Amino acid sequence: MAKIRNPNFFETIVLIMGLILILLGYTFIYRQIAITGMTWDAVQAIFLWMILLALLIIMSVNENVKEELRELIEIHITETKMLRQTLEKKFKK
Repeated sequence: MAKIRNPNFFETIVLIMGLILILLGYTFIYRQIAITGMTWDAVQAIFLWMILLALLIIMSVNENVKEELRELIEIHITETKMLRQTLEKKFKK
């Protein structure tokens, strides 16, 4: 059974930054489109905002993978120690 882990400080900061980025980006782009209409500047702002959101998602996924790999490495280390102990017991006899 998989254990539930709590988010670390970095993940909490990324979540807060993501929420702020979503809200501020949407309001600024909406205001720009409401004032000037759909121009190339608005299209560029939308694409840059979407790129920032994608980078934020990639960053959070990367952090999650790093945490899961750390757990797998710890499990691998304990299994390797157990194998070493059983081999030592076997060859001592």
